Amino acid sequence: MIKDMDKEMYPRYELSKLLNITYSTKLVKILNEYNINPISKDTRNIEYYKKSDTEKLLKIQSELYEYYQTNFVTYNEGIRLGVSAHSLSLSNPTELPIIARVKKYCNIRTVYEKRLVNVALERKALLNNTSYYTRREVSLLFKVVCIERFLKSNNVEPIIINSKSGSYNRWDKNEIDSLFKRREKLYNYYDQNHLTYKEVSKLLNVKMVSSYTIKSNGLILDELPSLAKFNRFKKTKVAFRKSSIDKYLKAKKEKGEKRQEAKGKKKYLNLKDRKVKERILF
Repeated sequence: MIKDMDKEMYPRYELSKLLNITYSTKLVKILNEYNINPISKDTRNIEYYKKSDTEKLLKIQSELYEYYQTNFVTYNEGIRLGVSAHSLSLSNPTELPIIARVKKYCNIRTVYEKRLVNVALERKALLNNTSYYTRREVSLLFKVVCIERFLKSNNVEPIIINSKSGSYNRWDKNEIDSLFKRREKLYNYYDQNHLTYKEVSKLLNVKMVSSYTIKSNGLILDELPSLAKFNRFKKTKVAFRKSSIDKYLKAKKEKGEKRQEAKGKKKYLNLKDRKVKERILF
């Protein structure tokens, strides 16, 4: 609470000065946010506010300023500490309350959680001295949420690193990069040579490809390796071999063409026969 607050009410310009809020629009937003209303106006249309409301706002401002100063850093402070802009964007960016945007926060809108900034600095130090990937980096690289299970199924185990803030799982970059290249190669092969159930159903213009259609037409299904199950094969266990589908479609087309040809010949013979009969009759 501010000393020497001996007045029972304060004009708006004094309230602005006490809060160190120079812009009228900011003050209006603060007053609206905390439901502070004037108790009177003078002949010059100057608004007056209760002493208790003024003290309330000053207390809120002081507590919020102290809280954010203790637990958050500004963008420039984070950069000076050595944190990247990307790491800051992951450090719980928080909009600073308007009432707390004074002193060093005068032109600041967003602050970042100090605890997460410190974690980012610690991780940076680890990564600068080693060749490891973090869990998040590996997860983003492979686009897999349950990354530990995925890596374990492909015989890749984490390396446990102990630090002051706790233990962290890391993965060897060379091992991860090798697995990623293997997956890309495997996926490209299936992507070029296989079709999903949905894709085949669309090609054949059916709701579902039946077992009878598969067996009677020599359509070949291959089981997909787990490493290739992402993107268009994300929810697919088996896929059709594209060559067998192409062969089936080609045979179907040829069969249709022959049917049309036979139908045309039959129509021609019927017409010819009708003309012969007409000559006999006349």
